[in-house]
Amino acid sequence: MTVVTARGRPGCRRIARMTRMNRLPALAALLLAGPAAALDFTPCELRSPQSASGLEAQCATFEVPEDRNRPDGRRLQLRVARVPAREAEARPDPVVFLAGGPGQAASESFPQVASAYRDVLRDREVILVDQRGTGGSNLLQCDMPLLNDPTAPPPDAGELQRLARDCLSALDADVAHYTTRDYLADLEAVRQALGVERWNLVGGSYGTRVALSYLQAHPDSLRTVVLDGVVPQDVALGQDHGRHLDEALQAQFRRCLEDGACREAFGDPWATLQELRRRYREQPTSMVIPDPRTHEPVEVPLNESTLATTARLYAYQPETVSLLPLLLHRAREGNPRPLLAQARMIVASLGEQIAYGMQLSVTCSEDTPWLRPQANDDTLIGADIVGLLRAQCEVWPVPRAPAAFKQPVDSDLPVLLLSGEYDPVTPPAYAERALATLSNARHLVVPGQGHIVQARGCMPKLLSQFIREADPAALDAGCLERMAPAPFYLDFNGSAP
Repeated sequence: MTVVTARGRPGCRRIARMTRMNRLPALAALLLAGPAAALDFTPCELRSPQSASGLEAQCATFEVPEDRNRPDGRRLQLRVARVPAREAEARPDPVVFLAGGPGQAASESFPQVASAYRDVLRDREVILVDQRGTGGSNLLQCDMPLLNDPTAPPPDAGELQRLARDCLSALDADVAHYTTRDYLADLEAVRQALGVERWNLVGGSYGTRVALSYLQAHPDSLRTVVLDGVVPQDVALGQDHGRHLDEALQAQFRRCLEDGACREAFGDPWATLQELRRRYREQPTSMVIPDPRTHEPVEVPLNESTLATTARLYAYQPETVSLLPLLLHRAREGNPRPLLAQARMIVASLGEQIAYGMQLSVTCSEDTPWLRPQANDDTLIGADIVGLLRAQCEVWPVPRAPAAFKQPVDSDLPVLLLSGEYDPVTPPAYAERALATLSNARHLVVPGQGHIVQARGCMPKLLSQFIREADPAALDAGCLERMAPAPFYLDFNGSAP
C-alpha cells in the first residue's frame, strides 16, 4: 500500500458552489452565537478516563443559553480549557481540537493524543471546548447496561425504547438543544470571547463533522482545517457500518494469509470468524471467567453478539486487530475465555468515554432520519445498528437537521484529510467523497493503520507543518511510506521474531 494523495476536483466543486450562497445564510441564521463574555482561566489538570497521569492546562467556564431562541431561559456552563504554548508569545491563531463519538469530551480525549501536538504547542495554544452534553458541559450520561454489555443479546425495539425513555427522564436537559448545530454556535461564541480572529480546527471521527459544519457556517473564522477519519456531511453514519467493517477485516485477515507464520498458526481467520458466528448463533452458551478488571469470577453468555462486538471494536486499531486471529483460533479450539475477557474490557473502556444521551441527540437529529432499513444483511454486525438507532430515536425528542446541514461543503480554505488504510468505520472513500468539493485540499492515506492516525508515525510532523504553512500541496508525505501494520500475535507473548 502506498500513500495516496489527491487534490479536490474543480468540476464537482463548481456544482456544489452553485448552492452555497443559497444554503449558508439560512444555516448561519440558525447558528447565531450569543454575546461575547470574558473567560477567567485558572490552572487545572486534564485527564482521560484511561490515563493515570494528567496534562497541565488552564480551565474556565463559559456560560451560554441552552436554547438560543430563549436567551433568558436556562443557562449552561461549558468547560473550556487551553493548553498553553511553550513560547511566551504564542501565535494569534490557536488550534481547536474537536473530539469524536459523538459523545466524547475534548478535555478528556486530548490527553490521549497530546504527544502528536508537541511541535504545534511550541508556538500555538490548543483550545478545548467540551461539547454541551459531554465532560464538564452538562454531561448527558445514562447507564445503558444492556447496550454496553457485548455478551448480551441485542434488546428488541420495545426494550430499546424503554431504555431511551428511562435515559431521557434521568437527564436535566432539553435534549433538543444538544446537536452539532448548537455546538457550532458555542464554538463561535467562545472564539469571540477569546478575541481570536481566526483559528485552526483539528477534528477526529465525529469531530470531522463538526469541523466541516463549522467550515460551512463560519468560513471567515477559520485559517486551516484537519479532518482525521472523515465523516462527509451527506453520509448517514450507521447505514454502511456493517459493510465497511467486513471489508476492513477481510483486508486485514488477507495479511495473515499472506504471512507464512500467521497462516500456519491460524489458517484463514475470516473463515474461522464465520464458523464461530454460526456456532454461537445456533448454540449460545455461557462461561465463568475472571473479570479482567476486578478479577472476580463472573458468568457471561457466549453468543454471536459477543463475537461481533469484539471483532468490531478490535478492528479500529492495528495493535488490537493483531490479536484477533489468535483470539478467534483459541475460541474455535474450545477456549473462548480470552475472547470474552477482551470483550468485557474493551466495551467497559468505551462506555466510560461516551455520553450516551448527547450521542442520541446528535445521531437522532443528523443521521437516523436518513437511515433506511437493510434487508438480507449478512454482514458481521448486520442491521443491528440501524434498527437500534431507529427504535430509540422514535422516542428521543430532537428536531431533524435541516437539509442544508447534510449538503457537501464547498470551500477553498486549506484542508488536510487523513485516513487509515484499514479504517473500519470512516474508510478512505469517505474522505475522497468530502474532498470532491474542497478545492485547496489534500488526502493522505496512512498505510497499515485504522481509525484516527494523527498520532501515528510521522503524522505529528506533517500535522504541525500543515498548520504552520497552511499549504497542503507543500507537504512531503514520503515518510508515510515507511509505515506498516502491527504484526499479528502468534501467541500471547507477541509476534514472530
